[in-house]
Amino acid sequence: MGNLPLEAATGPGEVMALSWLYPNQWDIALNTGEIMALYNGSPCATGLALDAALTGRRRLGLFRRLMGVVIEAVAAPLEAYDPAIAVVSADQHMKSAIDLIGQHLKGTPREGRLPHQAPVSWRILPTVLAAQMQAVEHAETVAVNALQSVAQNPLFVPPDADHPDGRMLSTGGYHNHQASRMIDGLNAAGADICVLAGKQPARLMDGAAFGLPRLLVNEGSGVVGTEFLAWAQTGVGDRARLSAAPATLPTGLEDPGGAQSDVASPIFQAYERHLDISDDVAASLAVLSVAMVQTYRLTERRPPPALKNVYDEIAPLVVPFTPEQFVALGQSMRDVKALFLDAVIGKGPLARHIDAKAA
Repeated sequence: MGNLPLEAATGPGEVMALSWLYPNQWDIALNTGEIMALYNGSPCATGLALDAALTGRRRLGLFRRLMGVVIEAVAAPLEAYDPAIAVVSADQHMKSAIDLIGQHLKGTPREGRLPHQAPVSWRILPTVLAAQMQAVEHAETVAVNALQSVAQNPLFVPPDADHPDGRMLSTGGYHNHQASRMIDGLNAAGADICVLAGKQPARLMDGAAFGLPRLLVNEGSGVVGTEFLAWAQTGVGDRARLSAAPATLPTGLEDPGGAQSDVASPIFQAYERHLDISDDVAASLAVLSVAMVQTYRLTERRPPPALKNVYDEIAPLVVPFTPEQFVALGQSMRDVKALFLDAVIGKGPLARHIDAKAA
């Protein structure tokens, strides 16, 4: 938002935040009503909603592709992603999720897969992905509606047959509640990603479920401490969970100068939490990716053909799990996280593989 601070921006509308954008408004020649159009609308909510929707679409693209790579890393059974599930589901998002996972896994071997069911975090991917898709689609609808709406107080309604001079209506146009609730939904979706991305590295490192060496290191390698990968998810996951709490209507607002402004807009609180969760998602997926790359190296499996380009952007950033390289794993996680953060805003080498219009 440029020079617009989020701190202490919460108020009955957006007037405190918008005042930072127009410090010299008295030097501008304004017509009747224009000062209220500058100060007493909800353009901040519109901008924040658009940002959340656009980055949410790319984050969804990153998440579903990474999950496809992780499925193949352990040769997980494909029953949980069988097209027959889409046939018996009444949920269109579930149908789309199954179809997308099938596209990602196209060309993977059907033989030689895990002979028993994978852990829950692998098998629930379709329904979690379906919920992610629903949240993103709702976010886009809210953002588009906000962009196309006139929202300010007072609101001028053009003349009609009953009101030849038009009308001025005192409204709540400075408060876009739908935008706040939409961002809450995206925040919950991000927290869900952090849970899956937090559980799966631990399953990879305990190794037993997939026939992998314990802690993803070969016996006698001398590497200790790879369990840090699982531990690193603890703080990230807890912050995401706390940030996913809905930004409901604040109750503490008081108006000492007129008693009109008794309820505040939660949009800035919702978006601040969204920034935290966006960072948490990138961090969680980065830790998972480090464990995933090591899994491929140990098993000598290949990523799904449709996702090879994604894997190839990540793998060079992950150092081998060797005594000589282990201390550099922290930098690997930071590098992969930076790659993901860039991709979500449309920057960097991975961004071109995550089409913001897909899914």
